[in-house]
Amino acid sequence: MTAYVVAQLPFKEEESAEDYQQFLFAQTGIEPVVREYLGNYVVVAVTEFEDMDEARALTRLLQELPWIDERYPEVVISQFLNDVNPLEADSVAITVGVTPATKEETEKEREYRKAYRLTEAFRIAQKRYQQSGEGRAAQRRYEQSDKGKESRKKYFQSDKYKASRKRYQEKRKMQSMGCTYCNEQVMDHPTQEHVMWDQVRALLVHIDKEEGAGFIIYKEQLEAHWISMERLTKEV
Repeated sequence: MTAYVVAQLPFKEEESAEDYQQFLFAQTGIEPVVREYLGNYVVVAVTEFEDMDEARALTRLLQELPWIDERYPEVVISQFLNDVNPLEADSVAITVGVTPATKEETEKEREYRKAYRLTEAFRIAQKRYQQSGEGRAAQRRYEQSDKGKESRKKYFQSDKYKASRKRYQEKRKMQSMGCTYCNEQVMDHPTQEHVMWDQVRALLVHIDKEEGAGFIIYKEQLEAHWISMERLTKEV
């Protein structure tokens, strides 16, 4: 059975619908369409799945996006379990068997949701939107809202922020160093990749492809060595 995940929202003005269309694409990598229905312009994003867990994962991702604010109060997200693509149906408001995401997220759903955010299409679309005038305006509105202020406050108190701050301080410290291999400042190196070696966090600054080795600077000890690339993993 095929699952169609549908996000739809009516607007009075076509221009507003097109703004939302671009925003939804930037956040998910899904290309929505704008349809006219009963005097409104309706944005409809449809994605087809054979795997129900993957369908529920996208539903959850859409539900969690922070841009659902006072401008978009009636977002409808549902899964259509039938063999007819909702975009080919006569009515945008078609209702077939609906299977919403459950409260408890399964491990498989979590893996799919993470995969969406790691796709190249998602990153490119999101970056393009964030750099646009509409994207910057939406970000300012969210930051100035009560929800945005509360979210910002929680973030600065979180372990995630503390870890990010620590990584930033370590990077600044290393960038001010001189590289013992080439005698140039680390900040001028085109390669600066965070890696792990034997449970030690380091910064990879040189790669010798012929030897299959990388020159790393240990973050804590501020020492540097050539290490086999096979023994290096990306820092999570």
